[in-house]
Amino acid sequence: MLLAASLVGCASDKNSAVLPANPSSAITRQTNELLTPQQTITGGQLAAAVDANGFPLPGSLGGFTQLVYPVALATRNTDLYIADSGSRRIYKFDLSTQILSVVPDEIARPWTQIQVGADRSLFVLDKIRANIRVHSPGQSVRIIGDPSITGSLDGFVVGSPDGRIIATDKLSQRLIMFSPLGSLNGLGLPGWPLHSPADKNLSALGSLANVGRNLYAIDSLCRCVVEFDDTGRVNAHIGQGELLQPQALAADQFGHLFVADAADRTLKVFLHGKLFTRYTVHALRANEISALAVDGSMLYLADGAGSRVLTFRIQTPMNTNSGFKQ
Repeated sequence: MLLAASLVGCASDKNSAVLPANPSSAITRQTNELLTPQQTITGGQLAAAVDANGFPLPGSLGGFTQLVYPVALATRNTDLYIADSGSRRIYKFDLSTQILSVVPDEIARPWTQIQVGADRSLFVLDKIRANIRVHSPGQSVRIIGDPSITGSLDGFVVGSPDGRIIATDKLSQRLIMFSPLGSLNGLGLPGWPLHSPADKNLSALGSLANVGRNLYAIDSLCRCVVEFDDTGRVNAHIGQGELLQPQALAADQFGHLFVADAADRTLKVFLHGKLFTRYTVHALRANEISALAVDGSMLYLADGAGSRVLTFRIQTPMNTNSGFKQ
């Protein structure tokens, strides 16, 4: 079912906010809140068949299908893709019609990663085959990657609007860049360290995110987020001393960097490299944060243990103040 989430408010002290016990109640939003809850998505009516535009064919609508364990998200406009390892499916959820459809020939696993391009194509990383499969409307599936060259793809992002794909290849110890047509370019020579001289282990890189020409990657060695430019040069290390076990990452057009920290079960938000605010999972009405995605002014949070996806509107930096939300 789809439930409207209540808005945040009722500050118990100057640094924390207590959410109302009734999740369907609405109260006045505090102007200093960065995130305003919008919806809780627990599933949708399943369409057995859809046309090229994603609309259900006549007679194809079935009953309500419940999300089981969402592990990855990707979104663009009204398309929200949900990789659900519990049902082993990748769903397309239409945010306007609230209808689910199944992405054919894909199996969602706990390590599945997905992205959506500017043309609304779905990109699915297959770590086993070391390639990326592209589902474009009205076209056959296109495969990007060559296991003989890219032996161990572990994470990726799709740039906008240029459509370039940047992935981490742990086997060759480098970042790999694919053009929209699938041709390959290496960022740096094989073995070229992408970190500072003290951090030369590419296998430490985890989730990736990008805004414009900047690329962000979680680094489990320094327990921080590394910022690269479009040549692979390190610009900054963000969150050192403030992140404990970063595991999911997303970035928005305003300069916010959203990082899920599994150690203290918080969502930490950095603005221009500095810790801006943080939310406990309790404040977000989540059990855990298994994935994050941003599209425009919306943040999407996968709560695997809660079998749902939560959505939040992001306020512009000039209208927000920092604080710790419990």
